Amino acid sequence: MPSMHVSTEMPFPVLDVDCEILRLFGFEISELQGQSIFQLLGAKSDRIMLQDAIRATTQSISSVNQFTLYDRNGECRALMVSCSPFFQQDCSISCLMNLEISDAISLSEAFEESYCPHVLVSTDYPHMVHMVNERFSEKIGCAPSQALGQALHNIQGLDQENWGSILAAASNGRVVRGSMRIYNPRFQFACAPGTDDVICVPVVEAPNGKVRHILVLFTPAEHETTESDDSPDSDRTSSPHTASASPPAEHSDRLPTILPRRKLCTNGTIAQAAPVVVTPELLDRVRGLPLKRAAEAVGVSPTAFKKACRKLGVCRWAYQRAPGKRGPYMRYRNSIGRGATDSAAPSADPAPFGEDAATAAANRPASAPVAATRPAAAHPADGWGLAGPAEPDEWLLMGPPAVDERSVLAMFDLPWEAQPAL
Repeated sequence: MPSMHVSTEMPFPVLDVDCEILRLFGFEISELQGQSIFQLLGAKSDRIMLQDAIRATTQSISSVNQFTLYDRNGECRALMVSCSPFFQQDCSISCLMNLEISDAISLSEAFEESYCPHVLVSTDYPHMVHMVNERFSEKIGCAPSQALGQALHNIQGLDQENWGSILAAASNGRVVRGSMRIYNPRFQFACAPGTDDVICVPVVEAPNGKVRHILVLFTPAEHETTESDDSPDSDRTSSPHTASASPPAEHSDRLPTILPRRKLCTNGTIAQAAPVVVTPELLDRVRGLPLKRAAEAVGVSPTAFKKACRKLGVCRWAYQRAPGKRGPYMRYRNSIGRGATDSAAPSADPAPFGEDAATAAANRPASAPVAATRPAAAHPADGWGLAGPAEPDEWLLMGPPAVDERSVLAMFDLPWEAQPAL
């Protein structure tokens, strides 16, 4: 896991950094090592929360939070940052920060309707139930009002040790797959005990903060894959990105296999590429890339790559696009750039409000433009004027106007009269 050491004293300089972090943020080692950690913060970052997490390591307090950090190009990334104390050789304490791409979703996304039975629980024991959908109520055989506010062990009575380890792994910001047994001793009309495959998704309330909730999705029986039925429990309790990359030989044929498209070579022959077997390790290598670039790195099409990811339980690619730079300032700057390039071309005067072009042309007096009635701009070498030296501000006023006065008066429905020559 990429990590770096940060001092616990202001301004929290970076003492040591891994090469993976340098590639992630696009910095050189001289640009990040020895500099403040605040260099990675931006408009959406929480500076106070990061300071508290670093200073808490001096009290031997570890924490795991999601932070919005920025790379060298100004693009924000949602990362899970784990801060823990680290003892240096001189017996001083520094902060060891482990960074990992976050798989957490927002609270609004957790409340979206889903065809799968799901339940929203808290990360702290006893994992109180905060939200259930109708399909989950039908699955356990009780009304939503009976499940809300209850501890999870009241609904799921068996295999609590395995269930607790799955939730603990998901609270670190990673999507975790596992299995559980549902049996509710309080509701006699509940379904019979059985094993169900689940996907635990971490949920955050803000872009910067701790994982407070976990969304548990129950995989429908008709969509379950064969590898989830035969894979060992140790593989299913880990994230699809971090699962073992070398599965047993008897189950290797159950992994998604993609046959790349045949390509025509320059000599006229058709090249047949070898089949590509998509494994969790392969997804872990390309998880920091966009979906299209990840598919190109694997050597398959994006559509086939998405289908293979779904078979491995990755319903949504973890890469997040950077927000587009289309703010008001960029639009204003682009409009200025277009106006500078089009200044040489003549432009028609805008018609007054509530008046079409024909009526405006009929009511407008046919006279010379205002710029023609003004004297030509004097050159500084000529003494800033025609009749002797003048101040630069006066010379600027005597120059041709940048905007036609008729177009300005027409916007306010004011009459225009030709100005006499100076």
